[in-house]
Amino acid sequence: MATDILCLTVHQPAKKMFTRVLGSRWATPSAIVATFFVSGLVPKLMFYHLVHQKPTGEMTCFFLLRGMWVAVDIELKKTVKKWHFPWLIPVLFYILTLGFTLVTLSWLFFAPLKRCKAYVRALDEYGAVAAFFHVEL
Repeated sequence: MATDILCLTVHQPAKKMFTRVLGSRWATPSAIVATFFVSGLVPKLMFYHLVHQKPTGEMTCFFLLRGMWVAVDIELKKTVKKWHFPWLIPVLFYILTLGFTLVTLSWLFFAPLKRCKAYVRALDEYGAVAAFFHVEL
């Protein structure tokens, strides 16, 4: 559902705009990066409203870097299709994507949550809900 909403409201209009500005070759990668940037604004707003701290932009940077990686990944896959080792390509890109995602998750996405101790707040709220229903954890 969220993917469909982002596709209709961000990706398709951005692709049309970038096609006029940059040409058809660079329209799709640019639209992908724009879509990931917009999808990074939503967690930033949620984080601000949940923890009432000024956002640092790390989560948005995570999504922006993620979008850049997806765009580069697509372009590299188009380029390396000509290699003589077709079995190596999916394995190589799987390892690269997994490593990139794990590093950027711990560096940019989870760091603000750890800094404001969101996990402590969540556990406290779970305890309050359990106490409300008189359930022992």
